[in-house]
Amino acid sequence: MNDITYNSHIKNACKMGKQLLIGTFLLVGMTMSLRLSAEQSVQMSEERSVQVSEQQPEQPRPIQTLRRAETLTTKGFIDKSSTFDPDLLDSLVKTDKFVMLISSYEGCTPCEWLRVSDVFNLYPISPYYTDFMLNAENQTVPYTFMVSGFPTCMIFDRSGEIIATTVGGGGTVYGKLDRIVAGERFSDHRIPGIPDVLMLPFLNVSHKANAAFMRGEMENVYIYATKAMAIFPNLYNRYLLYRYYLSKDNIEAAEHYRTLILTNVSRADEYVFRNLLIELRGDEGE
Repeated sequence: MNDITYNSHIKNACKMGKQLLIGTFLLVGMTMSLRLSAEQSVQMSEERSVQVSEQQPEQPRPIQTLRRAETLTTKGFIDKSSTFDPDLLDSLVKTDKFVMLISSYEGCTPCEWLRVSDVFNLYPISPYYTDFMLNAENQTVPYTFMVSGFPTCMIFDRSGEIIATTVGGGGTVYGKLDRIVAGERFSDHRIPGIPDVLMLPFLNVSHKANAAFMRGEMENVYIYATKAMAIFPNLYNRYLLYRYYLSKDNIEAAEHYRTLILTNVSRADEYVFRNLLIELRGDEGE
């Protein structure tokens, strides 16, 4: 083999080696590019998954519907069929730091929200739910406290005193309960003609008058109904005094309160106190 032929083979070998080397670099580069692309794709997928997860609304806490109509528990009476009983209320105030007596009615949306919400799992407050349309006992709750909006709630402490009232349901309830647990006394419930400073005293003596009536303690009915009337004359405490004088066979005094009630009945009273007015009117209502 001459030098020319040898040199030609060397050149061809170098050219092929160079092409092979370039091809190898290209293959490695493509492999790395594909791997990087795959890793980026996985990372982007994970980021999208995190973003979607962050954008989704937080799942609400599972709501525990507490239904304790017949059994006294540390979380009170929350069943729609619960019946108001002052003795049960007195027992309930000893089981938790506070008790919320709820005046409500079937079909009231904020009442139902309050009844089935988790609020009573978050605060040391036991509920006592009453539907005023259910029976005569439950009707005494709005009678006693002159309720005009629902739900209206009376908050009792362990001594059995009303220390606050709230009106309505929804998110604002949490802030009100924070204030109650912190020891603040206030009344959302308003009665035209009663100054704010006298609202809680009026509600307390009215409650005691009604509780005494339901227990048949007529002497206490007279004491507390008279105190309530001194703060604000109203239909239900007049009715309690009417019943007190009937129990004493003092027909003249009983007739005085009966006449006083029937000559001062408002349109709202006709609806709220319908059953009492039927009783008082007797044959006159026929």
